[in-house]
Amino acid sequence: MGIFTEVLIAVLAAIGIATVAWLLWGLTVLPIRGCGGKRLTIILPAGRAEELSRAAEGILYLESMGIIDADLAICGDELDEEAMETAKKILRRFEGTSMIISSSEREGKSDGKSN
Repeated sequence: MGIFTEVLIAVLAAIGIATVAWLLWGLTVLPIRGCGGKRLTIILPAGRAEELSRAAEGILYLESMGIIDADLAICGDELDEEAMETAKKILRRFEGTSMIISSSEREGKSDGKSN
């Protein structure tokens, strides 16, 4: 009886360890959600056009796969012409994407002044 009991305890312990590992792995692959049912907003800072495009495509891909539940905002301050065109393409192509431009940037553009 001693051997049988030891084998049974070892098998149950192995099953318990495997179950805990499986549950922990499940927690790591759950979709990322905002607290209290709110959506997350990911803000992409100003950068080069290719970096902006790659980052936006990656984030929007994760959202389409259901891994994250977030809106995308692009910081429009200090974007060069190519990056601004890329940002406009992203805005037209994907719903839930917005552009953030600071008030000082808006004032400078409306007055025709450069900062």
